[in-house]
Amino acid sequence: MEYSQNQYRLLFEDGESEMLIRCKCGNKAKIASRNTFSNIYTELYCACTDVTCGHTFAMSLSFKHSITPPASEVNQFLFEFVKNMPADKREELMKQTA
Repeated sequence: MEYSQNQYRLLFEDGESEMLIRCKCGNKAKIASRNTFSNIYTELYCACTDVTCGHTFAMSLSFKHSITPPASEVNQFLFEFVKNMPADKREELMKQTA
C-alpha cells in the first residue's frame, strides 16, 4: 500500500485501487498521518478538507476475514487432513484420485 499525505486517498499496490475517506459532513477528508501496528491493522488520522467543518478524526483500517484463503493454507490444511485420515480411507482416496 502506498501512502501520500498530498492525496485524499490510499493507493494500493496495484496502482489502480484506491480508498476515499469521507468526513461525517460528507466532504472529502485528508489522511494526515497513520500509525501502522501490523500488516493487518492501521489507524488513520484524518482531517476534513472543508474549512467550515474542521473535523479531525481517527479511523481504523483492519483485516476482517478471508473470502478465499491463501493457497498455501489450503494445501497445508489438506495435507494435514489426509495425513490424519485412517489408513484405509487414505488408500481409498488415493485410488479415487489416480
